[in-house]
This record gives sequence, structure tokens and C-alpha cells, in this order.
Amino acid sequence: MMNNYRFEWDISGKLRAALFCALLLILLFISIEGSYFKLPIAKAENRSITNIEYWLKLPAAGADKINVRLKLKINDTGDLILKAPLQSYEGINSLEIKESCLLIGNKWKMVSLEKTKHGWMLRNCKPRKYEISYDVRNVKYEAGGSSEETSNEELISDEDVKLVKCSNLFILPDVKPKASFENLRVHIEAKAGTKVVTPWKALRMNSFDVESRSALIDNFIAWGKLSVSDITSESGKIVVAVQRNFWTENELADNAQTIKGIFSRMTRDLGQRGNNERVVVIVRRVKNDRGISFEALRDSIAISTNEKKTNGSNALLFSRALFALWNDSSILPKTSGNCFWFHEGTSILYPLKVSVIEGIMTAKEAEARISSIYESSLQHKNISILEAESKGQKNILKERGTLLCMLIDRRLRQYDKSIEWLLKELARKKNYSKGEKYTLMDIEEIIENGTKKSWDRFLDEKLNSPSPPPLGDFMEDNYFDSQKSNEALSGKKSSTSSIVFLLISILVVFSVPLISEKYVRNAVKLDIEMPKILPDDLEE
Repeated sequence: MMNNYRFEWDISGKLRAALFCALLLILLFISIEGSYFKLPIAKAENRSITNIEYWLKLPAAGADKINVRLKLKINDTGDLILKAPLQSYEGINSLEIKESCLLIGNKWKMVSLEKTKHGWMLRNCKPRKYEISYDVRNVKYEAGGSSEETSNEELISDEDVKLVKCSNLFILPDVKPKASFENLRVHIEAKAGTKVVTPWKALRMNSFDVESRSALIDNFIAWGKLSVSDITSESGKIVVAVQRNFWTENELADNAQTIKGIFSRMTRDLGQRGNNERVVVIVRRVKNDRGISFEALRDSIAISTNEKKTNGSNALLFSRALFALWNDSSILPKTSGNCFWFHEGTSILYPLKVSVIEGIMTAKEAEARISSIYESSLQHKNISILEAESKGQKNILKERGTLLCMLIDRRLRQYDKSIEWLLKELARKKNYSKGEKYTLMDIEEIIENGTKKSWDRFLDEKLNSPSPPPLGDFMEDNYFDSQKSNEALSGKKSSTSSIVFLLISILVVFSVPLISEKYVRNAVKLDIEMPKILPDDLEE
């Protein structure tokens, strides 16, 4: 009996070992042939994609369709998702895939794309070159969101100038920003006589080298009947494109210089915008005040106006648009950080200050703007800034935020600081290009480190007050006139005064030996001739 029992146990042990080995073989087989079972070989976002090129065929006047051909090289095997950069993909129906193919040897072979809720799936890609052709229909640009006045929903491309957001135009391989995404280029085919304007570096006529994924999708492309002025400044290249026959050549030249001055001033105040060396300002004509607006993206701005000049009543529009290249791009508040009032407030106050300093707006015009903001803010009593922040009441945050930023600026000047200093510190320490956004705590920390004083009581009182402080707190001491006075005293605009100070300094330095020598001689003589009148002297 014992022998039979031992024999049965040995058989069961061998079966267990065999089953275990079989299971290992099955797992190994699945890992090797995962594609057969439609298991993902690798996450799509980690794919290696290079040599990405877009070929755009722009429509003529009156047409609403852009043809795009996407060429790319896939360096590994697996599925690939092509998607629009917009997370909300309701506009998927405006993109119409015409055909797709892959290159085998010297021949192209048609392949199909599978439409999904996320975009288009290209299954079982091989390490080869692919080309996808698609049409984008109903291409329109609607202004809104950053309007100085009430935005006009009917602001769309007209017969003379067409404008499109690149985020509505390009589909991209679904890869992480840090993944391999090299040799990104755009080629544009346009009708003869059509001017094309982009913020990208030109390789040759209408062919552009694009530095990154964000530079591709977060910008504008404009084309049509445009007059263009290229200006080089210490801050980089500025391209001003205006609808032809709206500004004369002289007006374009003068306005471009004004834009250069504003941009250079902001660069000195706020610091360089990373590696972005080229900015495009596209100006389009509207027929009435309702259409006055701007929208700023990464390196390009679309401005709609009915004015022929960038100064006076139009100064704040252009200053705000240019400031948005920092304020809406690199200096960004954190959601639920209790500081959106600062973002909105500085979008008015700082451009006003720059407009006055650059001489495109008078101090009286700036003061009138603050008075208007104050009068409007009185309609929203019984609500604090932090309450408006929690409820997302943007208009209140803009009004009350402007007034509070003005109070902060005036208080900072007691410590030889300013709102410009605070903005620059935020850009340096909490720059969104480095993946960081600022909070109220960050603002308070920077101010307290710079002034060596506590700001808790000041900020707490202003942020929780149900109504704005008296108008006198904002308008006394000629606030905007003093901005120009401070600028003149700083020596930034007066080379003559700098030379005078230098000469005085040299004279003082060379006078020191003469003064010292005379002082020593007189001191020695005085010591020798001093009469002995003290008791100790008499004892000697």
C-alpha cells in the first residue's frame, strides 16, 4: 500500500511541474505575439516619430477648405493615434480624411485609418514613411475672450485676409512633448500674390522650420492681401502684418515702431520669453467699435480695430495684446490659487503704465480709465475679491483686481519696488514654460522677501473687503504722471545726465588726494600751535 501511495504522489508532482512549464510558455508566447491578440505593444505616447512635415494648400478667396498633407517617419512598430490638439474633439467632423498611404521601397501603398472618439487610429504601423491627406472645412476665426470692448461674434475671415488657429488645422501623432518629435516643418502653397505670415522661422519661400509642438499648434497663420513690416529689436524680430489699404505705408512704419517700443519695454521689464525670437502681430480692420478686440497665442497676436494709429484710445488695446504674450503664456495663475484677480488686474494696470511711459497715452487718459473702472466696480458692492474668485466672476476680478494691483504698486514703491518687479520675479520663479503656475502664497512670499515686511494684514483686508477703497486711495499723488518722473530719474532715457554724473564722479575722485593732503598739513600745524591749557599739559 505504501508503494502505491508513493507512486501516485510522484505522478501528481510531475504533472504539476509540466503544467507550470506550459503556463510559462504560454505567457512567453503572448508577450512575443501580443499583436495577434490585439494587446498594445507600447503606449502610443512613447512612440518615436521623426521628419514630420505638413503641406498646406490654402484656399482662394471665398473658399472655406484647406487641404493638408501630413508626412512623417515612424521608427518603430505598433499602433499610432493621430489626433487634433484640442481635448474637446467636437470639431472632428470638420476634418475629412481623404486618403492615407505608406511607402514600401519606392512605391506607395494605400492604408486605412480607423476613426475613433479620440482621433484616427493607424494600426500595425511599420518603421516606414507615411503620408495622410485630409481637408479642413469651414475654416473661420471668431474673435472673443480677450476683447477690450464687446467681442463681435461675426469676426470671421473676409475676402482680403484669412486667419486660422493652428490648433484647428493640424492633426498630430499622439506622443508626449518630451518624446522624439524631430524635424518639424510646414510648407504652404498659396495663390500668386498672396502674402503668408507665420511666427515660424523661414527656410525658403513659404517653407518654415518649427521649433516645437507648442510652437506649431498654439499660433495663428494669416494670408491674403497683407502689407508687412519686419522690425528687428534687441528682443528679437517683430512682424507687423496689416490688411492692405487699411494703413498707409507711413502709418504702418510709425505703428510698427510703436509696437517695437512697447515690446522692447516689456522685455526689459519682464525678461525674455524663452527662446521665442519672432513675434507676429496681425491687424485686421473692423467697421465699428463692437469689433475692437485682440487674442494672443504663443508667438502671435490677432488684433481687430477700426483705428489707424496705435496711440491714444487704441494704445491700451495694443499694449494689452503684447502683454498677453507673457500674461497668458508664461506668467499664469494656478487654478484655485486665489490669484486670478492679479492676472486680470495686471492685464489692465501694467499696459496702462507702459502706454504712459512710452508716450502713446497721456497720464490724464490713463487716470480717466482708472476712474471708469472704479465707477464700474461700485456696482458690485457686497462681494469680496476672493468671493468673486470662487464664483469665477471675471468682470469683477478685472475691475477690483486692477485697483488692488494699483494699491500694491504704490505700496511697493515705498520699498523701491514696483508691479513690474513683482511680475518679473513671478516669471523667473514660477514660469509656466518650466511647468509652474503661481498662487497667492507665491505672490505674498515674493513681496515679503523683497520688502522685508509682512503683507498679511494688507492683503487679507483688501481681498476680503466687500467694496473697493475710496477713490482717493488710487488717484492721489498723480500716480501716472509719477511713472514718467520715475523713468526720467532712473536715467534710462537720459544719456546726457549720465555723462554729467560721470564727470562729477571723476572730479570728486581726483579731488580726494588734494583735499586729503591739505587736511593733513592743517592738522599737523594745528597740533603744533595748540596752546597748553589742560591740566595734563601743565604737568608736562
